[in-house]
Amino acid sequence: MKIRRKIFGMVVLVLSVALLFVYLFSQGVVLNHYKALEAKDIRENTDRALLAVKNQFAMMQVNLSNYSAWDDTLSFVQHFTGNVEEDPYLTSNYVNYFFVQNELQVMTMFDENRQLLYGRYYEGAEDRQVPVPEDLLAQIVDPDVGLLTHTHARSQKQGFLKTGSGVMMIVSQPITNSDRSGMIGGTIVFGRLLTPEKVAKIAEKTRTNLSVMPYVAEQFPALNTQNTRHIERTERDLIREQALLTDLYGDPLLVVEVDKHREIYNQGERTLSSIFWMLVVIAVLSASAFSMFIYQVILQRIVSLRRAVAEITATRTSGSRVPVQGTDEITDLQRAFNLLLESVEHSEETIKRQANLDPLTELPNRRLFAEQLQRALDEAKRKDGKVAVLFVDLDNFKEINDRHGHDCGDQLLRQLSERLTVFLGPYGTISRLGGDEFTVLLPNVSLGDVERAQQCLNRGLSQPFEVNGMRVPVSASVGISLYPNDGQDPHALIKAADTAMFRIKEAGRRGMETDEDMQRRQLLEQHLQHAVEQGELRLMYQPIQDLRTGSIIGAEALLRWHHPLFGNVSPSEFIPIAEKSGSILEIGNWVLRTACLQGKQWHAWQDTRFRMAVNLSAVQMEQEDLLEQIEAILADTGMNPEMLELEITESTMMRNVDEVIRKLEALKAMGISISIDDFGTGYSSLSYLQKLSVNNLKVDRSFVNDLAHSDGDMTIAKAVIDLGHNLNMHVIAEGVETEEQKTLLQALGCDQVQGYLIGKPMGAEEFTERLAGV
Repeated sequence: MKIRRKIFGMVVLVLSVALLFVYLFSQGVVLNHYKALEAKDIRENTDRALLAVKNQFAMMQVNLSNYSAWDDTLSFVQHFTGNVEEDPYLTSNYVNYFFVQNELQVMTMFDENRQLLYGRYYEGAEDRQVPVPEDLLAQIVDPDVGLLTHTHARSQKQGFLKTGSGVMMIVSQPITNSDRSGMIGGTIVFGRLLTPEKVAKIAEKTRTNLSVMPYVAEQFPALNTQNTRHIERTERDLIREQALLTDLYGDPLLVVEVDKHREIYNQGERTLSSIFWMLVVIAVLSASAFSMFIYQVILQRIVSLRRAVAEITATRTSGSRVPVQGTDEITDLQRAFNLLLESVEHSEETIKRQANLDPLTELPNRRLFAEQLQRALDEAKRKDGKVAVLFVDLDNFKEINDRHGHDCGDQLLRQLSERLTVFLGPYGTISRLGGDEFTVLLPNVSLGDVERAQQCLNRGLSQPFEVNGMRVPVSASVGISLYPNDGQDPHALIKAADTAMFRIKEAGRRGMETDEDMQRRQLLEQHLQHAVEQGELRLMYQPIQDLRTGSIIGAEALLRWHHPLFGNVSPSEFIPIAEKSGSILEIGNWVLRTACLQGKQWHAWQDTRFRMAVNLSAVQMEQEDLLEQIEAILADTGMNPEMLELEITESTMMRNVDEVIRKLEALKAMGISISIDDFGTGYSSLSYLQKLSVNNLKVDRSFVNDLAHSDGDMTIAKAVIDLGHNLNMHVIAEGVETEEQKTLLQALGCDQVQGYLIGKPMGAEEFTERLAGV
């Protein structure tokens, strides 16, 4: 045999070995990688479907809590007479619309002895309520199910039950008072059928090919209570995962099945097949070329290729490629293999991106943010620098979601992330931790940098967002932590910033709180304990004018604090601190006593019905001995109760309505007048307002400021004035600063006004001169 043929045969043999190696590599490594990717993808789809089912239970629990933690429900359970048809609680709440609105088929209530008080099964096709089927009722009361067993007031039970109508989602909660602080009076149970329509909605929402079927052991041999998940590749083009759900007895009940086309694996297989056959063609063409010269070159380059492949396979270094040389078929082989590597790396990069970025905003997620923060801390430790973490939490985001829908909320979060990137991107790294929580990393900063970042954030949130053609104003509470002051590691710094944000939100403020703010707040809290005895508190008096006579008929006592270090401290800052620390009780008694002494002097001097208005905080209203304390102060000061007016806010009035009504009626029986302050800014119920013993309504200054230029404010002001008069109350407008406002209020029928136009808050001596006409 000629050497040429021998060399040709050798080249063919070598090329065949190389092609075999590439084939085995692709089959053994790459295709297995694609199999792992498609298995991960189907598991994520199944997880989304199971989470959607879990969310159905969560929504039912939320709806159920509106009835289980309701004083009316507790009262019904405790006093039910057995007359279903005439019971106002049942006839006003559990009508057909209740079942339709909450997507329910079953509602039952039991007393504390597990005796059925009331139960209905809703037949949607007939739009009627019928008694609960006996088989379902027997399962609900079954002790093995445990739906009626609640060990504490916040207990929740949920799960599936098999009924004659199908599989039913069941939730139960104990019946308690509204704040969950009392004893358990019974149990309320809701049930919803898991219908094909409901499954279809879950599938559409999660974007999965989802089906739910009864569990049959012979049909699903791979599933049992120990092995609740199973993946199988039923066909060449289909991969499927099955998940087992149990009922409240712990027995297998349902199988959730999610399937998906094997797009990842098939695409990889087609790519590998194309590359392989391309390599075969290149090998054949190369072997048929000029024997001696071509085979020598090919042999050497194939050896190099095999070494490169082995090195890449062993090291798995990202970015490693087979060197590309020349312009012949072997070059194509090298490029094809590089394409294969790029395809694998692209898939890995996609997975890594999904693991590190928030899918909604494409900002770094919690994991990536923690890594970046750790790198910034390492650098700060080397350079003795500072690192700041801003924890940003949107205010009332749940209300935006509830009012406009979750799609609108998602659009708002995307726009917010873009705006944060524009305004804060030059300073640091922005990430989304989840929900409406964002964090900002500011490396190598000074306090000035933090202040500038805060200003940028305020500018970014100053303009409303445009979402679906609607202008949505947004505010945020922001907490700040600094390295090394507030923590040495990412977890500590994020927690410190979160805590600072929570204090801002808890206090009802917007903005930021730093460690310096916290120290100031703590110092104010300590000094407030002794502010009365140190004589740092004083009262200012703002006149109240009768619009019919033009005379000053009273004054509102306003508390002021001059701190020895901080100077004049705003009431909006120290009053919440006093309420939280409890010092408001001592301060409130001092305010009432001082105002009564001064009011008695003016009343005796004026010899008229001069009225002194004093504010009561929510904490004071909750005192058990409030009435006795007020009675004692009136007796000590000699103040005529008819000359005293106590003001409470709408929010205070709604905290414990029954107790507030009792105390207000007692105060009114003593001769004291009652006013509702800042009316129109809270959430008071008109039905409760009619029951309250209230003499005056005070229109909040927010409706007076733009009265002359806003038809909306004019309409609201007129509605409040008419409401007060219809309830036999006097109406007082706050914040009157111009003659135009005063004239408009007088035309609307307002009785009295106060504000800077009538007089700014002033000391007792200056107010006395004002009364004397000096």
